[in-house]
Amino acid sequence: MGIPTDRCECRPTGDPRAGDTCPYCTGPEQPNANCVCDPDQTTGYPLSDCQATKPCTGGDFDNPTPTGCTPPDCTSASQTYKCNCLEGKDPIGCICPEESSQLVGIRTQACECRATGDPRAGDECPSYCVGPDQPNSDCVCDTDINGQYPLLICQASKVCIEIDDPINCTPTCIEESEAQVDKDSCFCTTSNYPSGCRCPIDSSKLAGIPT
Repeated sequence: MGIPTDRCECRPTGDPRAGDTCPYCTGPEQPNANCVCDPDQTTGYPLSDCQATKPCTGGDFDNPTPTGCTPPDCTSASQTYKCNCLEGKDPIGCICPEESSQLVGIRTQACECRATGDPRAGDECPSYCVGPDQPNSDCVCDTDINGQYPLLICQASKVCIEIDDPINCTPTCIEESEAQVDKDSCFCTTSNYPSGCRCPIDSSKLAGIPT
């Protein structure tokens, strides 16, 4: 019972030093911040509540320790256990902020680009479109309904890579050039330009398409 904690750490349960050098928690940081959560809950303090008051200090991103811990803010980009992403302190696997405005300085490898409000747009992330292929053909549609460029119009300006990919995109025409299609239902191509097709946004692709 007299072995000091710097020699043998406190055990989560069954430690005869509990109540002395290794007190079990009876509440948040009670009787002190170094108290130990008792899996047997003999103190009446729910185990999950107790565990959540303890910051994660080890383990990995899938299984941080101690069990049930609350991730702290990351301290470096090379941290190896669960933590909250911060600018310049963004190990892959860290917890991304809910508020997009807090993504400044966080790598896209750690937190993916977002469909709206991402301050990294135009830098680490594609720009948000402000018009057809503006500011560039790689721009993405801003899902903010109050955005500068209406979402559905923006989505329809994108050429489909596959069926409805990207969402609400417009496919290239497969109908014969002598055919009739619903207005703007497909993009004209040099080999297929049925009446009613939508002209390509990229002017260089207009070659061969009649006026």
